[in-house]
Amino acid sequence: MNTARLGMIVGSERFLQAFALAVEIHRDDVRKSTTIPYISHPMSVCAIVLEQGGDEDLAIAALLHDAVEDHPCDGKTLERIRSAFGDSVAELVLSVTDTDDQRADHQRKAPWKDRKASYLRQLEQTAEPRPRVLAAADKLHNARAMLADFREIGPSMWDRFNATPEQILGYYHAVLEVVRRDIPASLSRQLENVLNHLATEAGVVLETLE
Repeated sequence: MNTARLGMIVGSERFLQAFALAVEIHRDDVRKSTTIPYISHPMSVCAIVLEQGGDEDLAIAALLHDAVEDHPCDGKTLERIRSAFGDSVAELVLSVTDTDDQRADHQRKAPWKDRKASYLRQLEQTAEPRPRVLAAADKLHNARAMLADFREIGPSMWDRFNATPEQILGYYHAVLEVVRRDIPASLSRQLENVLNHLATEAGVVLETLE
């Protein structure tokens, strides 16, 4: 990637404002069943997006991609993002938000399988490639974390999820198949390799979502 262009993105006032907002929103969050600050995840997804040549809007959306899903605040989080960064960023965030529920009540989310099926349909129907790049970057960092955790603590790693290992990896492979045609080949290869390593080491036979 052109280093001058990269400097323009990460040094821009919009990018720095987005980073500050992401830190504010995820200030008290940690990664599931760990003590790792949650902000490490959007930072990592943003890094992957930048490595793949993403533009400023996509990099900002990467920083904020879980903000609406994790902290909907009756729609106020989305309003803040749209007001500060425009419709493009807001729509990119929504494109990888796997619930339509913008309320603060997280207990009212649809069942896991229904949400994931809806997310896949959303990715399939989007008209531009950037949401698929963002989705792949998100899944790549999650898959890397799962593989590292599996190697560290073994099968108990799966206990933190609301689905079986077969369902989880089946879903990730389904996302890869949806996004593969519109993402850089290197990103596709990285995601596929990590998923294959995790499935092999965990002895998981993939299960499709129905």
